[in-house]
Amino acid sequence: MSLRANNGGVITSCQGTSGIPLAACGIQTTGTSFELEAEISRVGGGTGTPKLKYIVSSNFSPFTIKEHATNSGAIDPDAASAKGALTTAAICWSVNAGNCFTAGTSTPESFSSRGPVVKTRAANGTLLAAPEVRQKPDLAGADGVDTSVPGFGSFFGTSAAAPSVAGVVALLKSAKPSLTVDQIYAIMRDPANSVDCTSAVGDPDTDCGVGLIQADRVVTAALDSTPPTITPVVSPATPDGAHGWYRSAVSVTWNVADAQSPVASKSAGCSPATISTDTGPTTITCTAASAGGSANGTVTIKRDGTPPSAPIFTGISAKTFSPASVPAASAVKCAAVDPTSGVDSCTVAGYSSAFGSHTLTATATNDAGVTSSSTLIYKVGCVVPKLKGKTLAAAKKALKKAGCKLGTIKPKHPSSKFRVSSSSPKAGTAKSANAKVKLTFKKKK
Repeated sequence: MSLRANNGGVITSCQGTSGIPLAACGIQTTGTSFELEAEISRVGGGTGTPKLKYIVSSNFSPFTIKEHATNSGAIDPDAASAKGALTTAAICWSVNAGNCFTAGTSTPESFSSRGPVVKTRAANGTLLAAPEVRQKPDLAGADGVDTSVPGFGSFFGTSAAAPSVAGVVALLKSAKPSLTVDQIYAIMRDPANSVDCTSAVGDPDTDCGVGLIQADRVVTAALDSTPPTITPVVSPATPDGAHGWYRSAVSVTWNVADAQSPVASKSAGCSPATISTDTGPTTITCTAASAGGSANGTVTIKRDGTPPSAPIFTGISAKTFSPASVPAASAVKCAAVDPTSGVDSCTVAGYSSAFGSHTLTATATNDAGVTSSSTLIYKVGCVVPKLKGKTLAAAKKALKKAGCKLGTIKPKHPSSKFRVSSSSPKAGTAKSANAKVKLTFKKKK
C-alpha cells in the first residue's frame, strides 16, 4: 500500500509492504484542508476480490472518500460482536467541551464505533444463508478519565471505556457475589441503569446501546431481594369445554416481571406455546431468575376436541320384533370409547314397544362435553311363529301373541283332530303388524 499527500505542491508519501492483510503507514501534512491518495496493489500470487476496510486514527476531523468508500463501524467482527460479549461504546465523562473530544453524556465520542454488526459467516467460516444483524454496542462507558498509571492521564477511547465498565461490574459483583453471568449481563443491559444517549433513536440504539452505565443504579439493582413474578396468560381465558377441558386450540404466554432488577434468564417453558392437539392434563412450567432469585410459574392445560367413537347399541338389533319378543327398555343400552378424556355417559332415546317402526338415537358424551351419536331402526310387527303341529285354537293364540292375524285356512273348518302342517308366510318371516298368515291343516294320524 502507498499513501500520497499534496502539501502545497510538495508530494510526500509512505509505503507499507509487509505483504500481510494489515498494513499501516502515516505521513505528516500541512494546512487545514488536504487530499490524500491511497493506492493498494496485490503483493503477489492468488486471485479473487478481497474486501477492504479503512480505519482512520489520530485524526477525528470530518473527511470524505471520493471513490470506493468502505466506511463502516470498526467494532471487532469477532470478539466485540460475539453474542456473549458486552460491547462498550465510549462517552466522555464530562459535559465540559474542554475535557473531551465530544462533550456531554448523551453523545458517544466521534471515534466510538457505531452498530449494528452484520455477520455474514458462521464460526467455522461458512457463509450464512442470510446475514445476521446483532445489536451492538450493548452500552457505553466513560472515557477522558485520569488514571494513576503514567502516560494515561485523560485516557480516551473505548480502551478507556471498557475498563470503566469492568469497574462497574466489579462493584456489582461486590454488592452481590452470588450473581451469575446472565444476571450481571441483564443488569448491565437494562436501560433503567443507564443514561440514554440522544444521538440515535431507540433504546437500545446503534450509537451507545442502552446508554452510559450508572454505577449507583447498577448496585441498587444488584441488591434486589425478591424474585420475578410469573403469571400465565391463557387464551381462551376459561375452558370452553366441560370439567375444565378445552375443546379448541389453547395458547399460553407468560408475564414475567421484576420491579427491582431485570429478568436475567427464562426457561424454555416461558416461550409462547399453542396446544392444538388433544392431550390429557399437561403442566407447563416457566422458570425465571433475576438478581432477587428465581421463581416458577405453572399452568395445567387439558384439551379434547374429538368426539367419542360412534356409540354401539347393545340389547337390541335392527330387525322386526313381535310384541312378545321386543327387548325391554332397560335392556337397551349403548357404549363408546374416548382415549383422551373418557366417556362420561351414553344414553338411548326413542324406545317404544308399540307396533310400527322406531328410531333409536344413542348419544355418547366425553368428559370435555363433546358428543357423538348413532341411530338404529327397529320395528315391532308380525313375526310368524312356529305353528306346525298346533291345533287351530293354539295357532290363533300364537298368532295373536306374535302380532299376526289368522288368514285363510285349508280346510275351512278343521276339527280338533287336525293339526297345522304349513304356514304362509313361513315361520320366522317378519311382516307388518297384524299381517295375515295362511294355514294348511292335516288330519292327525
